Amino acid sequence: MLRPRTKRVFLVEDIDSISAQVCVQADEDNTNRQFLTALLRATRYAVDHELTERQRQCFTKRYYEGRTVTEIAGELGLDCSTVSRHITLARQRIQSHARYCVFAYRNSLDGYSGNNRS
Repeated sequence: MLRPRTKRVFLVEDIDSISAQVCVQADEDNTNRQFLTALLRATRYAVDHELTERQRQCFTKRYYEGRTVTEIAGELGLDCSTVSRHITLARQRIQSHARYCVFAYRNSLDGYSGNNRS
């Protein structure tokens, strides 16, 4: 029997705790630790500055406060599908932002030739 396919959701509710753990870890690979810390910082920035106000409201209530879509919809006076759309668009923007960070990091290590595709 096949398992139902589940979406892997990028949760940002633990960004601060992950960032703290990264700083505490006695990891020999300081470059990776620095990159992960910078990526977490950039993700926090994306949540705070790259989303519309409504996306940020829905996203933070869902992932920071752990509320359901129905609860958020009732609180904000929106339809559930509207709240879901705001959350989906917010996740897409944050993931896009993270991809650019990874791209910049990889190219800083390899040297940017202008025709690298990742």
